[in-house]
Amino acid sequence: MVINKNRIYIGILLILSTFLFFFFKIDFIFLISLLIFVFVDLYKSKIITNNIQNILLTLFFIILYLLNYYNYLNLGFFIIFFIFLNLSNLVIKKFSNYIFTFTLFIFLIIFSETLFNNRNLIFLTIFISFINDTIAFVAGKNIGGKLITPNISPKKTWSGTVVSFLFSFIILIYLNFDVFFSILLSLSLFFGDLFFSLIKRRLNIKDFSNSLGSHGGILDRIDSMFYFLIFLNFYNQFYV
Repeated sequence: MVINKNRIYIGILLILSTFLFFFFKIDFIFLISLLIFVFVDLYKSKIITNNIQNILLTLFFIILYLLNYYNYLNLGFFIIFFIFLNLSNLVIKKFSNYIFTFTLFIFLIIFSETLFNNRNLIFLTIFISFINDTIAFVAGKNIGGKLITPNISPKKTWSGTVVSFLFSFIILIYLNFDVFFSILLSLSLFFGDLFFSLIKRRLNIKDFSNSLGSHGGILDRIDSMFYFLIFLNFYNQFYV
């Protein structure tokens, strides 16, 4: 197996940075850094090309964030809105960059509120996602086998997906999640990754940007967290 050393170095740097943010509790800088990288990805991938529409979307995002901050809208509303936007973009005949961008904005609101109200959920999400991605990559490279969706994700194998699913499932069971939600959360990692791969295929791009070198952009790294965090919040709010 050929190993990309730069990819490993950047991966280690990302993990160390996350631990530093967690240990020193510099969550605001962590969130601002994430927002900057997301906007870099949106700009470089040319997802939003109309400046006026981009400004309107951003203003709408700020208004929703302020409504949430002053408790006019709760997290449950954003979770439902997030799911609605995702379903809308999957069922319409023509993919909408604007619906995707707004879905991403809603995700960032959920991410930021979770970070400030229950930061352990955020860092659990990041930890599980990193573990899942790494295990899937290593197992897929070493075991190989049949691809799951070659037209959407040309490198995702059944072997890597099954092994990473089992690892994530075992970790969640160890952390006292029940069996049903452990299965749901482990599957959500796969579908988040697959969803972002579908977006990239529709945009005819390999990565959203090269801001993280061989890792692509930040959107290429948060893909498996996308649905995981939503379901984790749902579990924490309505099930526990």
